[in-house]
Amino acid sequence: KGVHPSPTAMARGRALVAIVVLSVICFSVHPSVAGEASIEALGVCSAAGGCPKVAVELDQGGQGDGLALLQHAAMDRHRIKAQRTPQEGFSLGESSTQPGTNSSLPSTRVCEQPMMNDVKAAFEGLGSSQVFRVNLGRLFPNGYDKGYMPYSEHFQDIQRQQDENYLYITGSGETENKAHVFVAELASRPSTGAMGSNTVSKWGAPMNPPRKDILKKVLRVEGEYWHAGGATSFGNYLVVGAEAGCSTTERLFGQCSLESRIHFYDTSDPQSPKKLPYIVNRKTASAGAVGLTQQKDGKFLLMVGRVDSEILDFYLSSGTSLASDPHFKKVKTWYKEALLAAPGQSADFGQYQNLHFVRQKDDKLFMVGTYRTMNGLGSDMAELFSVDARSPSRVSIKKVASKHLSCGSGTCNFQAGAGLYVDSETSLIIYATNWEPQDNSIFVNEFVGKAGSG
Repeated sequence: KGVHPSPTAMARGRALVAIVVLSVICFSVHPSVAGEASIEALGVCSAAGGCPKVAVELDQGGQGDGLALLQHAAMDRHRIKAQRTPQEGFSLGESSTQPGTNSSLPSTRVCEQPMMNDVKAAFEGLGSSQVFRVNLGRLFPNGYDKGYMPYSEHFQDIQRQQDENYLYITGSGETENKAHVFVAELASRPSTGAMGSNTVSKWGAPMNPPRKDILKKVLRVEGEYWHAGGATSFGNYLVVGAEAGCSTTERLFGQCSLESRIHFYDTSDPQSPKKLPYIVNRKTASAGAVGLTQQKDGKFLLMVGRVDSEILDFYLSSGTSLASDPHFKKVKTWYKEALLAAPGQSADFGQYQNLHFVRQKDDKLFMVGTYRTMNGLGSDMAELFSVDARSPSRVSIKKVASKHLSCGSGTCNFQAGAGLYVDSETSLIIYATNWEPQDNSIFVNEFVGKAGSG
């Protein structure tokens, strides 16, 4: 009684309460030994598995309202960096982890990808596809027009930005000697859920794709390694493998150079991804497939598949944010001979062109691989694996389900570009395209799997 705290102390108190409350509803707080903290407002995990927007503003020096903004909007996640000094409390500003600081302290799980109720049930619910088309427009580069196998210049992976109607398609640009990422906007399609066909009118008649469903940007990843391999979209980040180029003749005689780099992009503006200033350098190994997930402690598990994914390299980060270099270190190399198989599943490990992680709510980790049998001449297959990487130095992989999927005639090939998208806690989607464009557009098949729909 009779003691009145100063306005500064009250503001600091409100800021502290705001931080505690928001950390409970799916925030990541990563303090470093340098006295800085990065608060990543990565969304509130909604019942549907999505991440609505949460924005927080903390006034400099604790002089303002502390919590200045808390708003929810279904599809606009936004990251805000906060910097703290011992004297001034929290203030807005750009903060990145510098080498030598401790960025690996435990944090809550970020909401970059929905965690599913029952991965296997959703996978087994995968059925027929719908086909949509992306107009090439004027940005598409020369090349990608051979028209027959074997291809050295072709699409390799296809990923969808979380809760957006944007796609990223990787390609090996032999003509330009550039590894490509093609950024496409399907403006006529919904940003959540299945996008559905854009080539069938509401009366059921065939039609051309709307003009606004078009290639918006071409990222030229690099020139030295011009074969863009596997990719993974994880929330507001895109991970792309780039391999040393290999001609058809070199591939035939086993003369391809086994070198690669893993690049990272900030895709918070999906129309204009920004390359981040760090890579994972692989001097003696290719990068045909790439998978990424985040563990309970906030650290990232990166998986990179070598040629046809017969060998998988696992990396673990020491940092808990991809905004700056999380310092990946290789912790395990897995060989296909170690594959386990559930009852009723074959012990064959296919020539997977793409591999992607998906987590279940009980924290079990799964991986989906896609390929076409008979070196691209047979059947399009998706296969589901359970992955035990709780101790990354002792990774165990078991095949638990297999699914034969059928594309629209001549519209996709799983030996070229196919990729996984986790739509919600009950639904996953596989997107697949062909080796090259056709009819001045990129054809995309969309396979939707829902728990209980198989």
